[in-house]
Amino acid sequence: MHATPSALASRTITLLLLLLALHSIGSEIATAQPPRRAAPAPIEPHAADIQMFPEPPSNITQHLTQIPHGKLEIIEYQSKTVGTTRRMNVYTPPGYSSEKKYPVLYLLHGIGGDETEWQRYADPANLLDNLFAAEQATPMIVVMPNGRAQKNDRAEGNVFAAAPAFATFEQDLLNDVIPAIESNYSVHTDRDHRGIAGLSMGGGQSLNFAFANPDKFAWLAAFSAAPNTRSPDQLIPAGKLTDNPFHLIWLSCGSRDDLLGISQRTQRCLRQQQLPHIWNLDGHAHDPTHWKHNLWHFARLVFNKQATTASLGFHASPTLAPEITCEQKFPQHLQGICCDGHSMFWSFTTRLVKTDLQGKILKTVPVADHHGDLCHHNGKVFVAVNLGKFNDPAGNADSWVFAYDAASLRELARHPVPEVVHGAGGIAVRNGNFFVVGGLPDAVAENYVYECC
Repeated sequence: MHATPSALASRTITLLLLLLALHSIGSEIATAQPPRRAAPAPIEPHAADIQMFPEPPSNITQHLTQIPHGKLEIIEYQSKTVGTTRRMNVYTPPGYSSEKKYPVLYLLHGIGGDETEWQRYADPANLLDNLFAAEQATPMIVVMPNGRAQKNDRAEGNVFAAAPAFATFEQDLLNDVIPAIESNYSVHTDRDHRGIAGLSMGGGQSLNFAFANPDKFAWLAAFSAAPNTRSPDQLIPAGKLTDNPFHLIWLSCGSRDDLLGISQRTQRCLRQQQLPHIWNLDGHAHDPTHWKHNLWHFARLVFNKQATTASLGFHASPTLAPEITCEQKFPQHLQGICCDGHSMFWSFTTRLVKTDLQGKILKTVPVADHHGDLCHHNGKVFVAVNLGKFNDPAGNADSWVFAYDAASLRELARHPVPEVVHGAGGIAVRNGNFFVVGGLPDAVAENYVYECC
């Protein structure tokens, strides 16, 4: 199929106006961290170096007044490791009760931050409140300590001079922070209910501490890990994890991050040792957008073994798709499928279906005849729809793009695309723009792909 430049230009201009409401890209000003030490250059690309999980919806940290909210508070604890009273930021989920026990995620900051950095960069309280309200994450306590284990733990002066204190924090975490949390909150105290994650320097700490203490942590994430990450031969000695395998190892980095080589190096070692993991390389830099987005994805999996097993099976290989069978039969035939990294969406001509990554039905809705191909973007599912005569030489198609909320499958909007004169049959999204494919009647010699926003 092809499109002549003049025909494509005229159709594109019209579609840009018609479909402007389909997509808006939220902008975010990234707060830069201090300059970073030199890191290994990016490693030669591999098939695994792709974005496994799409960008999440732009409103993931929106404060919703109609849902329950957790509590975020600064607490103090006595650090025998440092010899002083220290502070940490603790989030407890909505409805926290001493009558039940909760898993705990320890969330570590970067070299220029402190116990409030995650709060400033990613607003984890609202992020988690929204996930819990949508039943998309396991209720948990999140502890955001200060990873600079020295008496003056403020990010002042030459922050790199405090690098040894970030290594010392391993003992503060194990011997002071965790016992303080387990003494003051109703939490599980086994490794199965304890996770560690961090950004930049905190990502390196998370990898170092978790692999050195696999009996303490079963869930691990590093978002754009910094050069403090140990080299693979020191980090992951062969065979060390036999007795305590991780339930989930999540590695992520941005393709525009000059620290990419660190994460690639670690991922190559995991792959060589055949340690199951998720590797998500998105298009961001060393910035809060990357950290917030990957925390959102990781939060949907951590402490949920069933979802994690399905996700690991689905994302284990970028070149070998798993076999997924929809557990229910539907009329007509399958027009298209897409995935948001956590769920599958199926278009069956007159039925829109949402399943988990193993094919279990989560939601179905009847839709107009007939719905065609579909794609996912920014928390919405977009479907190419033809309400008229598809592949009709006279152009009697009635072509639309329908938008649905990915969480509920509630219809959000209908956008006419009359330029797709022989019927909208396919749709995809790439770099923020949509591509709609028209039909091809027998009497017509060429087809068109329409690019629109």
